Amino acid sequence: MTRRVWASYADCLLCECFDDHPYWRAMSDAAAVKRDLTPSRECEYMAMMAGDVVAMHQCLDKHVDPRLLGPKFDLGIFLQARLCILTRVFDLDGDSCMVPVSDLFNHSAEPSVEWSWDEAGKDMVLCATRPHLADEELSISYGKRSNVLLFRTYGFTLPPEAEPAWTWMALGTARPVDLFERYLPAQHRKLMIHLEAPLVQ
Repeated sequence: MTRRVWASYADCLLCECFDDHPYWRAMSDAAAVKRDLTPSRECEYMAMMAGDVVAMHQCLDKHVDPRLLGPKFDLGIFLQARLCILTRVFDLDGDSCMVPVSDLFNHSAEPSVEWSWDEAGKDMVLCATRPHLADEELSISYGKRSNVLLFRTYGFTLPPEAEPAWTWMALGTARPVDLFERYLPAQHRKLMIHLEAPLVQ
């Protein structure tokens, strides 16, 4: 029985469509991604991550016994597996884990279910925050992520008014404080800002 359940879950993961995920698009049609995202520099990030996936696959293909990888270990199935992990993993106090079934929840800016990790029992705990109608979808929050991070990780974005955080790429010598004062609207000063810079000074 348990084996059948896990086999069904694995089949579900293998059937998931990632055609619109930015990594997949960057690998299949980099020119279209660049066209769609310009003038944003996200296309550069997508190309870098797609290249990273290709490099990991090549490394495994070269150094791991083919009998362990199996006959179907091509770049497509490797990217499918990589995206399944990327889009389904939970962050638990710095550790990452996959929690089957719990990872099937969609994200909402106004989630109807809260999740937490019970360290004592080693359990994922899911609690509804309100009553639900029959057949109503249950949703969780993937965290206070900017649209940039949601797009990079999951391939979707929220309406701008529902975006709980922003991602700024500080380029050159510009100091973050200068950027805040110049560009951040006053009504958004309390937003969590995710700065992407090798070094913030």
